[in-house]
Amino acid sequence: MIKLVYKIKKHDYMQNLLERLLFDNVCMIFIQKRMINMKKIKLSIIVIAILSFAVLAQAEVITISNISDANKEGLKIGVQSGTTSDIYAQANLNSSILKAYDSILLAQKAYDAGDVHVVLGDKPVLEVWIKDDADSKILDTFSEELFGLGVKDGETDLLNALNAALTEIFKDTGDHGYDAIYANTFDDLPAVYDDGDGNYAYPAYADVTGLLKTIIDTGEIRFGTDPTYPPFESKNTDGTYVGFDIDMMDEIALRLSTEYDVTVSVTIVDSDWDPIIPNLKAGEFDVILSAMTKTAERDLEIDFTRAYYGSIQAIVGPADGKIDIGGDSFLPISILPVFASLSIIAVIIRKKN
Repeated sequence: MIKLVYKIKKHDYMQNLLERLLFDNVCMIFIQKRMINMKKIKLSIIVIAILSFAVLAQAEVITISNISDANKEGLKIGVQSGTTSDIYAQANLNSSILKAYDSILLAQKAYDAGDVHVVLGDKPVLEVWIKDDADSKILDTFSEELFGLGVKDGETDLLNALNAALTEIFKDTGDHGYDAIYANTFDDLPAVYDDGDGNYAYPAYADVTGLLKTIIDTGEIRFGTDPTYPPFESKNTDGTYVGFDIDMMDEIALRLSTEYDVTVSVTIVDSDWDPIIPNLKAGEFDVILSAMTKTAERDLEIDFTRAYYGSIQAIVGPADGKIDIGGDSFLPISILPVFASLSIIAVIIRKKN
């Protein structure tokens, strides 16, 4: 029979915890005592005591009521890679853990799975996502922005024609005007954003050059879009495109058809978000219309039309704003400093026949 005798000076909770862990593990070893060399048991007891020592991590609960509260170490933020939310988080929330996904849908799935604590994105997009989720809500809004259509640098005629078409749409008060198109998707009141230089005249047909001439000659305008961003652009189950940007594409094509007395049809080209500007430059489509924010950085690579929509960023999280960023699991810690402060463990092993 094997008998274990050990002494621990009991002066705090942690040593009591160590005592229980040590005893439990040593008992497991002695179940197979006949097969283990006694010298190895001595070593095993010490190793097990070190490896088994753990502390229960204390949960840390934070409350988010504004975007600045999200700049917190341990908070996991989900964003769509390459978006203004991603850029904002990198610049302003760098104490948190930023997780960038290829689409906003993947960021939302990560939130639903508990892989991130909050999600940043365009408010209209986040509202669609949490519409039927009573456990989540918009915690704050921030960073107003303007959307524009993008064309390759140097396509001045196409840029002017698009600006002229947008201006007509804004001025139209009928079924094909901006208010009517807006109401197909949104419930609030639209606003007109005129951030251009005022040069909104269509180029004369006899003088058109570049992509605009190609569009008129072929009767086709190709719009590049990332169709994973409802309510701006997405696909129904049957594969048809829907959303505010899709309606704007159709109306722009109608305006070009009327101005140049040709039938211009719309072709939509799917593109992932990150390479959408390189794809435009490579000629895969003529125009980007994909809820793209006009930024100074992007303006260095492409030309933007006047703004056609004003958005605002938002943060989605638990409805009560309370987030546990600690966790309720046992986490190993370095044992050496602890052992230095504890009393010496004396282990005496005797064997009786």
